[in-house]
Amino acid sequence: MGQAALFAVPAAEREAPGEGAPRPQADGLTEPAHVQAAPDPSAGAAAARPAFAPNEEQARAITTAARRTAVIAGPGTGKTGTLVARIAHLVEACGADPAAITAVTFTNLAAAQLRERLAARLGAAAARMTIGTFHAICLRLLERRPLLDQEEAAALLGSCLSAAGGERDVRRAAEAVSRVRGGGAGTEAERALAAAYEAALAARGARDLDGLLLDALALPGPPPPCFTHLLVDEFQDVNAVQRRLVRKWSAGSESLFVIGDPDQSIYGFRGASARCFSELAEDAPLDTLPLTQNYRSTPEILGAALAVIKNNPGGARSLRAARADGAPVRLVYTDGPLSEGIWIAKEIARLAGGTQMHTAVATPAARPFSDMAVLCRTRRQLARIEECLRHDGIPCVVSGRDDALSDGAVRGALALFRFLLAPQDAAALAACLTETCAVPAQKAAALQADVQARLAAGEAPPAALAAAGCPPALASDAEQFCALLPHEAPRRLLERYAALPGRVTQAHREAFARVLDMAVFHRRMEDFLRALALGEEADLRRAAGKAYRSGAVQLMTLHASKGLEFPVVFLAGLQQGALPSAQDGGADASEEERRLFFVGMTRAQDELILTAPEPPSPFLDELPAAVARERARVRLPDSRQLRLF
Repeated sequence: MGQAALFAVPAAEREAPGEGAPRPQADGLTEPAHVQAAPDPSAGAAAARPAFAPNEEQARAITTAARRTAVIAGPGTGKTGTLVARIAHLVEACGADPAAITAVTFTNLAAAQLRERLAARLGAAAARMTIGTFHAICLRLLERRPLLDQEEAAALLGSCLSAAGGERDVRRAAEAVSRVRGGGAGTEAERALAAAYEAALAARGARDLDGLLLDALALPGPPPPCFTHLLVDEFQDVNAVQRRLVRKWSAGSESLFVIGDPDQSIYGFRGASARCFSELAEDAPLDTLPLTQNYRSTPEILGAALAVIKNNPGGARSLRAARADGAPVRLVYTDGPLSEGIWIAKEIARLAGGTQMHTAVATPAARPFSDMAVLCRTRRQLARIEECLRHDGIPCVVSGRDDALSDGAVRGALALFRFLLAPQDAAALAACLTETCAVPAQKAAALQADVQARLAAGEAPPAALAAAGCPPALASDAEQFCALLPHEAPRRLLERYAALPGRVTQAHREAFARVLDMAVFHRRMEDFLRALALGEEADLRRAAGKAYRSGAVQLMTLHASKGLEFPVVFLAGLQQGALPSAQDGGADASEEERRLFFVGMTRAQDELILTAPEPPSPFLDELPAAVARERARVRLPDSRQLRLF
């Protein structure tokens, strides 16, 4: 069965309207499976989107005959519409075979949206295109091997650090190892750690996300025909290895079309660079075209954002607002993070038509909760605001990876389902034995070898586990859930698992409950596991409550918000040491932090509310005088009530 089964398209999905079954292409690459993504945070705006009528700048980009094109698309300038129209132009006007077109997106959610819009424009032809993230496309190009998600990879790297006697932070070590494996500089200790980590991966017959890219880069021979026309979205955030993949895939292609915005380059810690467009121009002649008309934000919002970003190299930007004047941007100072969270909760209730908040600001027509988003620099900041919203009964959905995914009981449960869906996944079986059953490593290795041999001989997983002498509870779980997997949603499966005696102890229940609230966004366990393995921040979501409510406030980090838009945005946590980050990274890091602020501000369509706990961010000094400044009036709870937060 193997990993191919885990990443195949389920039968129910193959039969969904508008989705064709995966089909082999001439190059042997399978047409990409549709990924069941969480509901689109800006789905309301998408549903009301008018037919795309390109302006002059967009039309030039859509119809360019240049072999290599870079489109510099500022926020809200119709980047996705231009990308869709460019692909349609290749098919309708240039006669391109849809199977010869590959579009690379930054998230699985963006890939699903792009495929949906192309299907509406081109019908069944869209199903023949290759559309996905770098990691998803590389996975389809390579032979199947177990894929470690971020939490499993971190655990494996942690064991390598321990074996080396290191006491370094795993996150920092992961950044160093990724840099070294990608061909970057590293100390002798970092190179040794990278080698040990790769050896540990090889011993498990597994890959991590970096390995997907590197192995695809090492594939021999010319790129397959699906890359005849290559389009790359969010190009400003590709890292060095992804840049090399673009170079490899576009070698000999008929067209390369990249689109993005250097002012929205916010992944320097992953090796991305705002200079990527100029570096692309150094490879070969490049036709560079701008998109400068902003259709998303009011002039007040765009003006405030431009006043900030002009302090980065390049000076004043040329973006222009197409919309009529709107409400002024508000900057609200608070005494601290708790005051900020309470004020945001009360203000959201007021905007939604509640009467809890008495303020001099006139109450507008009531807005649905789904119109509103709260963005922060870090997940820790979001956690405080989530507590305040939940305390006031405001439904919310949190985007991004959750620390609960690193919990041992959670990892053990997910490993069981990964093993049942892909029995050749040795890493999943190892996690079942060590995390769930507490089998010592040496004995686990022997059991694993026995089970894998029995599976290779054709035994079913439950029988192979029992015959190899694995703990009876593991064999029993395998038998029970093998029968349930095809029929039940992932949340229900995980609830059944947690109800089994001894599987999830009290110490792990909170983490498990958070993962249940992530699983509610997926219809099948393979969808959920695929999102965990390949998903970016925006692809993973958690409902703040047992059931998902479509009318919910969206909570996400600034990184997760990239590419999204909302009528009302609260940009919170604008505190010294948070944005910009307290970590000293020099001028380049300061510029990236300013770009992150710019990204957050330009998510807003109608209203932008900035909140700043003391001491405020120095970036606020760059805002124009037209921004309305005020001090939050918040009554803090007494000591007994504080325990509720």
